[in-house]
Amino acid sequence: MSIQTAVHQETISMNQGYQRTKRILDIIFTLLILIPLCIVIVIVAVFIRLDSAGPIFFRQKRVGQNGVEFNILKFRSMYVNSDDLRHREAITKYMNGQKLGESINGDLSYKVVDDPRVTRVGRLLRKTSPGNQD
Repeated sequence: MSIQTAVHQETISMNQGYQRTKRILDIIFTLLILIPLCIVIVIVAVFIRLDSAGPIFFRQKRVGQNGVEFNILKFRSMYVNSDDLRHREAITKYMNGQKLGESINGDLSYKVVDDPRVTRVGRLLRKTSPGNQD
């Protein structure tokens, strides 16, 4: 016994006026956000340059969708050519099940507390970054 179903494909069409209006609003919103964002980026870049020697941005390779590598740029938060011995020791501790640090808001056992490799501006960046809330 086989069941057959009719293939029915329905297309969705959008009003051209809606698409045009949405595109205009997208561009206006982007321009409104872009100007203040550029000012913040310049201020942070100046503070990084004044705080320590080295480049403003840190380039890192990441693995993306389907295993494709890509480069990202981040503001540099550590001193250039820092000794990675402390990091290696922390990773060894973590792999052995020991906690590296604990936060008031929750368990962040993987965080190294008071890392001397982090610059003053880097500490501020890490505290205020949306992805690194302690």
